[in-house]
Order: sequence, then structure tokens, then C-alpha cells
Amino acid sequence: SILTIFDKSTPKTQNFSDQQIQQNPPSLFLVKTVLRLGKINITKLVNKHYNFTSETSTVTGEVLGTAIIKSKNEVYENKQRLENPNSFKHYRQSFSSILVKFFDGFIITLEKKKLDILNKKRKQRNLEIKPLDKLLAEKKSAFLISIILTIAFP
Repeated sequence: SILTIFDKSTPKTQNFSDQQIQQNPPSLFLVKTVLRLGKINITKLVNKHYNFTSETSTVTGEVLGTAIIKSKNEVYENKQRLENPNSFKHYRQSFSSILVKFFDGFIITLEKKKLDILNKKRKQRNLEIKPLDKLLAEKKSAFLISIILTIAFP
């Protein structure tokens, strides 16, 4: 994986053959993101127990902001579908996959934590445990994405 370049515990003698790189070349966005994040300990970012610092939060925000700006063409190509969607599914599919995955992960993580607390209380009160409403989380995610795109592309 390209992320092993920044792993200090991995020996630097690992080489990638030209054939491996040609078969599965990383996307330009991935390469730029990895290079940008190279200043940060990637293993700590992946670790769910890691607390962001102001420095890592700023860099992460800058990377996401840059990705949004670079998705300008994709947004304009899907402008008609965004303004007049046939369904919620088509509306979500019109967004950049980077934004959808980021905000889905963000919202679903928050919703799961909230639901864990609520279900713990419900269990103590001998009430039925509620499942995660993924559609509601996706709607919240779509709402936030639409706000972000409105800010980025007035």
C-alpha cells in the first residue's frame, strides 16, 4: 500500500514493481492526500482513540476543502440532477463520492454513539432497543453536503 511509505516501523527496503503500480495506480487525489498527510502520523489518525490536535484538524480540513474545490467540475456536471432530483437516491448519487463517504462516516459515527447511550438507557428501563436509522443519517449527511456545496459554489 502507498501508505506504508510513511510508516516509520516498516523497513525502507520495500520496493514496488512497475507492474504492480501499472495494474493498480493510485488516484491523483490519494497521492496528494498521502503526501499532504505525510507530516502527520497516519497510524494515529486511523486509530479511533486518537484525539485530533488543532494541527491535524487544520490539515484534515484543508485537505477536505481542497477536495471539494477540485470537485467543481463534477458538481457542475450534476447541477441539473442536484437542482431537480428524481429521488433522494439520485440526489445523493449526484454528490462527490468523497463528500458522501466523509459525511456518512461522520454522521453515522455520531448517530451510533448517541444510539448506544440511548439504548443503554432503554435497556435499563426494559424498553425495546432501537436500531440505527441509516436513512435518517444519510439524509443528515446529504443536508450537510448541500450546505457545504452552497458555501463552496454559490
